[in-house]
Amino acid sequence: MTEEIKAIAREYGPDAIEQLAHLMHHAKSEQARISAAKEILDRSYGKATQPVESTQQVSHAEQLREIERSLGLFHEEVTNAEY
Repeated sequence: MTEEIKAIAREYGPDAIEQLAHLMHHAKSEQARISAAKEILDRSYGKATQPVESTQQVSHAEQLREIERSLGLFHEEVTNAEY
């Protein structure tokens, strides 16, 4: 998207937020109110992150070795592929 298009779209930002706020307070559908509220929160605070838990304890060195091994296997597959 070009900077010009982004600039034009930003002009509608305040109206869009106003419309979302109106929907959040007045929409008949609960789902519409929740969606509007979520959009406002996402734009003002950022989207919520999802924590990932792992029971496996792997050192950074081990992770790097695994990545290097995977890349090596990928390189072999690409090199040996017949086109």
